[in-house]
Amino acid sequence: MTKGALDLSDSSIHNLDASENAYMLKNMGYRLKLLLTITVILTTGTIIVIVWSGHTSFYSIRDNVSDQAFTLSDSISQALRAIMASGESHRLEGYLNNIRKAKTVKGVRIVRASVNFPSGPYKGSFPATYLERQGLSSGRELIKDMKIGRERVICRVIPVIATKACLACHTQIKEADVMAVISTTISYQSSFDKIVRDLWKMGLLLLLITFIVIVSIERFVREQANQLVEAHIELERAKRLSDIGVLAATVAHELRNPLAAIGLADRNIKRKSKNPDIDKYLILIDKKVDESDQIINNLLSYSRLNPPHYKRVNLFDVLEECAEAVEKKSGKETKVIKKMDSIKDVLIEADPTQIEEIFHNILNNAHDAVPSQNG
Repeated sequence: MTKGALDLSDSSIHNLDASENAYMLKNMGYRLKLLLTITVILTTGTIIVIVWSGHTSFYSIRDNVSDQAFTLSDSISQALRAIMASGESHRLEGYLNNIRKAKTVKGVRIVRASVNFPSGPYKGSFPATYLERQGLSSGRELIKDMKIGRERVICRVIPVIATKACLACHTQIKEADVMAVISTTISYQSSFDKIVRDLWKMGLLLLLITFIVIVSIERFVREQANQLVEAHIELERAKRLSDIGVLAATVAHELRNPLAAIGLADRNIKRKSKNPDIDKYLILIDKKVDESDQIINNLLSYSRLNPPHYKRVNLFDVLEECAEAVEKKSGKETKVIKKMDSIKDVLIEADPTQIEEIFHNILNNAHDAVPSQNG
């Protein structure tokens, strides 16, 4: 291959591009897996946190309400014994009504045992709930989390056991008998609703985070796909330039050999012949050989992929050198008029070889455009 032609036909260049694309695909796959893993971890972690937070909050609220029911039942039990001992039983209902005014208290009842109070002013009450019946029959403290309609409540039932002091007024019962049960019902629906609202907020936040991550993944995939497309375009361009390089090398090899032979024959004829008519045609042949050689050089230059190496270049020196080259090429046929004093100290950032080639081509084209007559 002719020196100066770009040899892109070597398969190692294509293998390099292919391996680079494979590396990009592999890297994109790793990064995509990483993003998906992070998304799954974030989503799973957030769901676990939401479930755990909701579970913890629910049982914490329920325990607090149970403690309130326990405290309230004990307070009522003590107040009941104190009121009954003072003989002011009429105060009991007012006391209970005051308790019922609390927002979370949904019910306070004192249910007397019918078996011990079959008649009279303290006649037994009819138990309203299964829990009250169980408390009267078993004499045990009971507590239950339940729903009344759509409202979540804690219902606590404690028995009122007869003591010796009670027997002074209630002669029909025996000590340790179940006189009554105190039933308290406390709602925690508002707290439960707050937990649900908080869980909804956390769920929406999770959806927002997931959406942002999905959008980020989609943007990443799109960017990577664009890079792959650009890499593919560059690969196709490199392949085309490879073909141009092969073609340029072939043209240079196939054409320069006959052009060299023509140039050598032209110089031999010039040396041996003294005929002015023949010299005129020999000069034309020499000119066309130089033009053909320049066309080959341009083709080889086009096939090169050398990146520019920028340096500080004196523009005057470059133009002076190019103008002298054109003058030498044209001989006495063309006179180059130079008016470049204004740029003697002008420095530019450019690749010296490429800028010289540009000006050389411009001056050569200008020379070729000048007719044989003066002009």
